[in-house]
Amino acid sequence: MTLREITNDRPVMKMQGCGNDFVVLFDINDKLNQDIVKKICSLHYGVGSDGLIAVMNSRKKEASYRMKFYNPDGTLAEMCGNGIRCFTKYLADLKLISEKDELVADTDAGLIRCRIEKNKPKSALVKVNMGEPVFFNPSQIALSPDKDGIVKGKIENFYFTFVSMGNPHAVIFTDNPKDDVKKYGSIIEKNTNIFPKKTNVEFVKVNSKNELTMFVWERGAGETLACGTGACAALVVSVINNKSDDKAVVHLLGGDLTIEWQGKNNPVLMTGSAENVFEINVDSLDKYLLGK
Repeated sequence: MTLREITNDRPVMKMQGCGNDFVVLFDINDKLNQDIVKKICSLHYGVGSDGLIAVMNSRKKEASYRMKFYNPDGTLAEMCGNGIRCFTKYLADLKLISEKDELVADTDAGLIRCRIEKNKPKSALVKVNMGEPVFFNPSQIALSPDKDGIVKGKIENFYFTFVSMGNPHAVIFTDNPKDDVKKYGSIIEKNTNIFPKKTNVEFVKVNSKNELTMFVWERGAGETLACGTGACAALVVSVINNKSDDKAVVHLLGGDLTIEWQGKNNPVLMTGSAENVFEINVDSLDKYLLGK
């Protein structure tokens, strides 16, 4: 089966949110496989991206479409914060959702609600209700929570706080996030004794009560320019550790995100951009990359 047949002649787009880049396409009949995804996402031999987003039919009657997210190694992830903004803009550009209307997306992290605040041909501003953070998920963290229900631990001489935004995160405060992410990111990600499904790792420097700087090592992708769920996790952990206010700008290598969280039993809100980079010629992918 060719990629054109998989996408049913829908556009295949290269998109980015805060420098986190994705290939976005339709796969209504769930025909993609790990080999195809790896070839497309390969930096040196393919299109090159931090992941692939497949638009599918929703599994839930409350949602309009499903977002299936692949890491560049072809494995699946529960969610991607920067990716869901691109997913939302992609559907808006195709007139499948209307500007200002709420999109309910079916993801492997649950139902996620998104709204386009402003949409132009190149760029959109998207606000996403990321749902409530989870502080203990035994399938994602092997340590026990404290009396407040929060998991904290020590790894590679760092103290971390665990939080799940559907996908797992280990948030670490440090004065040297730029160096630490390169030296320790991979080691912490792959410590399956603590993180059974591996983990995303955020190294965070607190600049002020409403400003954080974050470097991220993403599970299955390595160091990337940004991570939306990671920025949410960083703000949540900053709030519960009294290091920030309940709304802050998170500075990432690829750009800024505004994150809000009013405390336990409240959802995390993320606002940021989603941009089109270019439309990909599907026939060229079939001919040269996939050999169809």
